[in-house]
Formats: sequence, C-alpha cells, structure tokens
Amino acid sequence: MQTEQDGREVSAILANEIGSTYRLILSGAGSLPVAGAKTVTLSEVVEFEASGPEFRCVADLRDVVGAQRKKLGGAPNRFGEALTALIERRISCGKALVGRNEEARAVLSEFIRENPTLTPPSFSSVQNYVTKVRTGQ
Repeated sequence: MQTEQDGREVSAILANEIGSTYRLILSGAGSLPVAGAKTVTLSEVVEFEASGPEFRCVADLRDVVGAQRKKLGGAPNRFGEALTALIERRISCGKALVGRNEEARAVLSEFIRENPTLTPPSFSSVQNYVTKVRTGQ
C-alpha cells in the first residue's frame, strides 16, 4: 500500500467484510493507515528461514494487533497429587482395572474411603487423572 488510493480501496473492501474485533493488513510494501485495522509490512511479521526455503514468524500476530492473550489453565487441581499417588499405587499393586471408567470409579470410591471428611473430586477429574497417569503425562 503505497498511495492513498490503495488505502481507500482496502477500506472499501473491508467495509463489505464481516466485522471482527481485530483486523490486520499485511502489505508487501508500504503501510498506510487504514481505519479500523492495523497495517504492517510482511517483512515485519515473517522472514525466510536461513536453513531452508521456509518462512519463520518473527512476530506474534496477537501482539501486533494488540489482542489480549487467552489465559489457559488455572490453579492446579487440589486433588492432583493425592489422585496421582492413589492411581500409581493401584497400578503397582495390580489392582488397576482395564477400563478407564471402571478404574476411575474404583479410584473415586477408594479416595472417598480414605478421605471421608473431604469433598471428593468430580468423576471427570478422576477420569482425567487416570488417563494422565496411564499415558505418563
């Protein structure tokens, strides 16, 4: 985008598109401002990889447009250590059941027996821990 006419043409095209919170225009050359969009040159975002004929991102597009990053995860499960130890113990003692759901039910039942005063974890949490321990995650 090297002339004002280029900017007007892009603005007209964007007006017909479905609106989104963030808009990014990657330009081969020039970076005229366009209302409602962030304009950067392609060279600011990618470069050729020195080791081969591939591109490599040099900028995160979320940072370029000012988008907030989605926070993944949260606090660790308060039952994680206890469930992991219980599942590993059942495996080492040969008490583990073959099916994931059956094993999760048995683990939950044993957890409740060992910790009668605690609110038990959800069945889906126990299932997730059974899977994690079995796959070594």
